[in-house]
Amino acid sequence: MAELESLSAFPSFQTCDQSRQAATGNLLKKWHAHYRGVTCLVFNDDQSLLISGSEDGCVRVWSLYMIFGGANREGEKHPYEYSFHEHTLKVTDVKIGHGCNAIILSASEDRTCKVWSLSNGKLLRNIVFPSIIDAITLDPGEHVFYAGGRDGKIFIAALNAPGTSNSSYGLHIIGSLSEHSKAITCLASSADGSLLVSGSEDGMIRVWNTKSRNITRVFRHAKGPVNNVLVVRQPQHLNPGTSINTQASVLRGRGFLLPPPLQKYANSADENAYVKAFLAPQTASNKLLHDQYISVQTMENLIKELQVSNSCILSLLDL
Repeated sequence: MAELESLSAFPSFQTCDQSRQAATGNLLKKWHAHYRGVTCLVFNDDQSLLISGSEDGCVRVWSLYMIFGGANREGEKHPYEYSFHEHTLKVTDVKIGHGCNAIILSASEDRTCKVWSLSNGKLLRNIVFPSIIDAITLDPGEHVFYAGGRDGKIFIAALNAPGTSNSSYGLHIIGSLSEHSKAITCLASSADGSLLVSGSEDGMIRVWNTKSRNITRVFRHAKGPVNNVLVVRQPQHLNPGTSINTQASVLRGRGFLLPPPLQKYANSADENAYVKAFLAPQTASNKLLHDQYISVQTMENLIKELQVSNSCILSLLDL
């Protein structure tokens, strides 16, 4: 049997009412995840689930509650909730929507994007593209998604429309954006969905108006291909005209420090020993009924129980 590729988990941030605690950078957990390399990862809204894509063509949904030692359900052999095997080639990107009834969107070198239901694990839609898709992003309203192809085009695909299309590209594809001269490597949407940001192997970053489908801004990355873009909301207390160095100084003055580097290996033979985990708070959501949707607070409590248990064992050993 082929050796499984592993995943590692590190602590993130926890925002408290009056303070912000930085992560330790300690390794929390690693586990065998796929038979080939992991290509993409994404969390759901409350960070209780992790979705991974792999070179083996598989997409898996992991329950972090189960990963961190939650009680296994009867007869369960794996800590993943779903394992999707419908892609025939390497998975290039995964995205997830909002809420407990979210959709999971995956792209692959088999020239398809597949839409899955998080609530029941069923395949909802399969869309075939004229080019290999390396990057995808969901419109915040989840009416459409954007798929970046290796031919330099950004395809617009419908999520809720009937199975008809006036586009020459194929079923469910309702349009495209074409300005990049090389493969699209990354995509990101603004919070309101009015802007789309695309990066490419041609070293260009383009900002698109999604309504008019026109380019509003262009940036050039002088040192080679663009491999990732991220849209971040600027904190309200920062002036848009302030320089990056000044903004960094302001953040440091307010206690916003960069986290320490992540550790590749655990500090002891037991990789869960001496762990102090600070996980991000869960967002408001509907009441959930299944173990895979256990809240982050529950996982925090579980990790604290493990810490107390480890401390008791060490005390007995000292005696």
